[in-house]
Amino acid sequence: MTQSDAPLSNDAYYLHNTARLFRWEVEWELDGSVRMSQGDQTVRAFFTHDGAFWFGRTTGPSTGNRELALAETVDALERHGNPSVPPAA
Repeated sequence: MTQSDAPLSNDAYYLHNTARLFRWEVEWELDGSVRMSQGDQTVRAFFTHDGAFWFGRTTGPSTGNRELALAETVDALERHGNPSVPPAA
């Protein structure tokens, strides 16, 4: 599924861009959820039928397997990701 097919809510847009900024591989699923992975860590976000964030789920050795609220999902992306380094001037 491409980004243009995915829910375009503020929540989906923010999670997608945060994941990309922290170098997660982002893949939209056919059910409208988004799977973000980096190495052995995976964060998956689920949305309601109108595109609002419903819950997140993490899997991996340092996160276990649990449901997350939106703020916790963003925190997981930031904490376990590798932020992009701005290009040298």
